Amino acid sequence: MGTTDQETSTAARRMKAYIDGHINEPITARMLSDVAGYSQYHAERIFKQHTGRAPFEYIRERRLINAAISLRRSKAKVMEGKFSYACLYFVLFVIFGLLRY
Repeated sequence: MGTTDQETSTAARRMKAYIDGHINEPITARMLSDVAGYSQYHAERIFKQHTGRAPFEYIRERRLINAAISLRRSKAKVMEGKFSYACLYFVLFVIFGLLRY
């Protein structure tokens, strides 16, 4: 018997909540599959189906956004203000896929 869309949607929400709650910690595919209750391969497919991106793309995006916000809010200067803006723009380019590496 197959899984329903409601079950996979719930699994995707659980994975996303786990990622958001543990974003500053190491996160493995195994951890996400355990949270979802599916194999690693199937958990990744479910996450991508419901969010539009692979789990580790989402993790990278969240971490880069958090880093950009932290850098922007930081009172400490990173060399010069122009450098911090350059870092912020670089992060945004990476996040929105304008720059591939």
